[in-house]
Amino acid sequence: MKITEATIQILKNLATFNNHLVVEPGSILKTVTEKKTTLIKTKVEEEFPVEFAFHDLNGFLKTISLFDDPDFDFGEDMVVISDDSGTK
Repeated sequence: MKITEATIQILKNLATFNNHLVVEPGSILKTVTEKKTTLIKTKVEEEFPVEFAFHDLNGFLKTISLFDDPDFDFGEDMVVISDDSGTK
C-alpha cells in the first residue's frame, strides 16, 4: 500500500505532539499530547488494514525518507517497506 504525502505530513505534525502513535484499522489517526491535555483526531486517505503502533514516529519518518517511493506491506506483527527498485 502507498501512503500519500499528505498523510506523511500529518504524521510529521502528530509527531510534534507525541512521538508514540497507535493506528487502529481504518482511516482515522488519533493521539493525545504527552500531558494528556489535548486529543488530536484526523481522517486520512489510506485505509490501514491492521492495528499497529509507532513507538518512535520520528524514527519511522526518517526511515521512510530513505526510500524514493515507499510501499508498505502491513502484516500481523510487522511492516515491510520496499520501493520500486526492490530495496527492503
